[in-house]
Amino acid sequence: MNVTSPTVEPKNHFEARPLFLTACFVLLAAFLLPGAIRDHRIAQWSILILSCLATFAGWFLGFAHRQANSKWRQIVVFATAVYLTASIPVFFLEFSQVKWFMRGPHWASMYARPWVHWGSLIIPLSVVGSLFGHGRVRIALLGASILLLILWQSMSRWVF
Repeated sequence: MNVTSPTVEPKNHFEARPLFLTACFVLLAAFLLPGAIRDHRIAQWSILILSCLATFAGWFLGFAHRQANSKWRQIVVFATAVYLTASIPVFFLEFSQVKWFMRGPHWASMYARPWVHWGSLIIPLSVVGSLFGHGRVRIALLGASILLLILWQSMSRWVF
């Protein structure tokens, strides 16, 4: 009796998933890109504009494609989207030269105070908060928060 069994080829142990490779690339870019774009205003402005577009896409996708999330996840994603939206004007104010003409307390310095003092804590928290989204909302908010994190690290000390 001749029994034939299907041949089993050994699995490749060095196979990597595309999502893992993308995450490694983003992590590497988050560490290397801030030093590369430091003192390059055009690159910093383009990253800021890309983060604005990603935040807008996150809001649009969040309202257009609602998914059944738990209530606390929706609250975390909403708070992250509100924070990302509120942080964009702070970066615009930091890039503008208007701050050199202001003397004394001003609305812009009061608005930017949380980002100046606690930015190293709340900007990475936006990356964590964006992970609570689902699907395309997660991708858009994660992209916006990583871009703002890269921009935050590439800027010199804030004046406000």
